[in-house]
Order: sequence, then C-alpha cells, then structure tokens
Amino acid sequence: MYLRKNQQQDLCKTAQWYQFDRNLNPENRWVRLAEIIPWDSFEKEYAKQFSEKSRHTAHPVRMGLGTLIIQRMMDLSDRKTIEAIVESPYLQYFIGLERFEFELPFSYSMLSKWRDRIDLGMIMGLIEEIGRPGENSNTAGKKSDDERKGDNKGELIIDATCVPSDIRYPKDTDLLNEGREKQEKIIDIMYAGSSERKKKPRTYRKTARKKYLMFAKNRNPSQRAIRNAIKAQIGYVRRNFKTIDQMLEKEPGLIELLSEKQKRELETTRLVYQQQEEMYRAKKHNVENRIVSISQPYIRPIVRGKAKNKTEFADDVNQRN
Repeated sequence: MYLRKNQQQDLCKTAQWYQFDRNLNPENRWVRLAEIIPWDSFEKEYAKQFSEKSRHTAHPVRMGLGTLIIQRMMDLSDRKTIEAIVESPYLQYFIGLERFEFELPFSYSMLSKWRDRIDLGMIMGLIEEIGRPGENSNTAGKKSDDERKGDNKGELIIDATCVPSDIRYPKDTDLLNEGREKQEKIIDIMYAGSSERKKKPRTYRKTARKKYLMFAKNRNPSQRAIRNAIKAQIGYVRRNFKTIDQMLEKEPGLIELLSEKQKRELETTRLVYQQQEEMYRAKKHNVENRIVSISQPYIRPIVRGKAKNKTEFADDVNQRN
C-alpha cells in the first residue's frame, strides 16, 4: 500500500526544524535542490508499483529517491549514506523528514530495494525536469534564453561512455538468472489475478536456483561448465515464456496487472533470451545490440583494450530513442 502526501511543503519554515535557535539556511545546497526536484511527479509513477490492498505502507518516494541522490552525489556506501543522513539536518530535510531524528525510519538495507524500485528512467526524467529552463521559478541564478545567447562559444566534446553500475558482463548466467527470477514474479502476479486458477504453473524455481548457485560458487568454471549452466538457464527461461504466453493467450487482460516497469523488463528478458540462445547455438560470444543489463537495456559493451578495464559500457542513444 502507498499513501500519497504533499511533498512540496516548505518544511524549512516549520517550528520542528529549529536547530540551535535558528531555522535551516534556505541557501543551503540541499534545501535549494529539494525545491527544484518535482517530487510529486515522481510519486505518481512510484505509487503504481504498490497494491492498494497491501497492509503495509511504503516509504514516500522522496525518502527513497532523496537517499539515492545523496548517496550518488556524496559517493558513499549504503551504511555511510545512513550515517551521513543521521548526522545532518539538511540531509534529513532533503529526504522529507518533518523534524530532526536521531534514528531514521529505515535501515541501510532499504537502499537496495529502492534501487530496484526506482529505475534509471525515473532518474533520467528527473534530470530532464530539472534541466528545463524557465520551469523552476525557485532556482536561483537562472538566466533566460535571451540572456544565455552568446554566453559560450566554441565546441564542447564530452566522453561519458563508462557506466559501471548494475552491469553483468560477460556473466551470461547471471543475466539469465535475473531474467528468470523476474519471470517467476510475473507468473505469480498473473496467476493470482487469473479467473481460471485451477493449478499453478510449474516453474521449477527451486531447482533452477540450486543449479545457478552451484555454478556461481565455482570461481574458475571450465568452458563446458559455463555452457551447461547457460543451457540450463535458457531452458528455464524458455519454459517460463511458454507459460506466460499461454496465460496471456487465454486472458489477455492479465498483462494489465503488471506495472510499466515489469512490462519493460519482460520484453527485455525476451530479447536477452533470444540473444543468449543464438550465441549458445552458434557457439559465439557476440551478437548485434547485445543486452548486458535488464534494468539498463540501452547499455552496450565496448572493448577498449585498456590494461585495467578491457571493457567499458556505452549508452546506446539509438536504443533509448
């Protein structure tokens, strides 16, 4: 369950936020950034991931998204991020707390869950919202279009090809295992909402998980072991897609039970399956537009030949558009 609340309230003016006999400084970078970010816009998308029938109330999107922004901007680990927020009233204000707390209403383990729920598309949308000129009246020091003309001249070259987060390469078994687990969640959701709940489809998830863990624990697997592991995961993914397609053929409306994120992940997993099966059958390691991340399907591996990192990851603009 997710309860919406007004995220744009000016918490800086409430009496609860007095610290050392004075209010928070409105010119602080975290206070100013909190005023720019369109929290309400993200809350509408974030709330779609939760069921109204759930007994548990999720944390507000400002708390989750704000914490991830703090972590990225300060380059901290999950535990250090929590420590920084506990020590700073400005960071607590930024994530939407109404008064200074010595203990946060969440632990460092929540950050991994928020990273799963808040996808990169939501972050990119946020960056676009902030970057639109003239739409954020609270942003200090912004110039109009006429004022910006002629300020800068010349050519700007930017090289931002390396995206190391959430990338599994070349661990194809990890990618297939992740897709299989997402399929199993989708099958559970569709079965729960089906009108013909005669017998739950078998997914062999325990057997598939056991085989994956046995392979993952092997630090130096042979080529034969790698092929066998990939073959096994491809088989489970193929079976799950057959089950999903049969359920949708009988009841096409079941697709509406999935969130937009799950729909995207389902289509991405299907592409991953097709690519992995093609590489397995042809005994090759490359394929056109190879997907290396389900959460970021537009990232492509680029072999640079560097000593430290032989492979970097580039944002495929054509895929995203």
